[in-house]
Amino acid sequence: MIQTLDPQVLSLSDRWVVIDKPSGWLTIPGRSGPGVPVLLEWVKQKYGEVWVVHRLDRETSGVILFARTAQDHLEANAWFRQRKVKKVYQCLAEGVANAPFFKITDPIEGQASSTQVEVVEKLLGCFLAQAFPRTGRRHQIRIHLAQAGYPLLGDLLYRGKAALQISGTELKVPRVALHASALELPTGEKFRSPLPQDFVQWIGSLRGALGVSTDV
Repeated sequence: MIQTLDPQVLSLSDRWVVIDKPSGWLTIPGRSGPGVPVLLEWVKQKYGEVWVVHRLDRETSGVILFARTAQDHLEANAWFRQRKVKKVYQCLAEGVANAPFFKITDPIEGQASSTQVEVVEKLLGCFLAQAFPRTGRRHQIRIHLAQAGYPLLGDLLYRGKAALQISGTELKVPRVALHASALELPTGEKFRSPLPQDFVQWIGSLRGALGVSTDV
């Protein structure tokens, strides 16, 4: 079951509303049917009219930016389009990475795409990584890591496993193990989101199976 925790406000200014989005929330209304919470509607109820700058997939958690004026929306869109916004994601990917750093540049739907990956920690049957998307294609990190042979845990759409066998028990990962942990604007403003509790529990279980500290 996907989490449906309440969003948290990371930062509020005259220009931006920055939210820590929980997994299970749509960024904008979609075709998932009634009962699925929508972040845009939640933000508008609290802060009035806002503009969507970028999106996170329903199952992805983490930092998301809304503009509070039409002018700020135009400027932020230009930053994203010109690749001036720095984004950092945390993910759990299957397999054993062959290098501590690697870059994936496979085209996505015929468009040039680039993701840099840093292996943070090797775990049982998978690894914890930071991903730095240099372009902004839909599902880019998920597609790139799957193409490289490292699908994200919980990502059934791209051949990821929903469970791992560790120490005779089953570790279930019921959503895509992807978290938008940081966003930095060209203005120097930086916004960070801590790992959500489900992510912390997965890492703790995987570390425990290796007999190492479970602190995250």
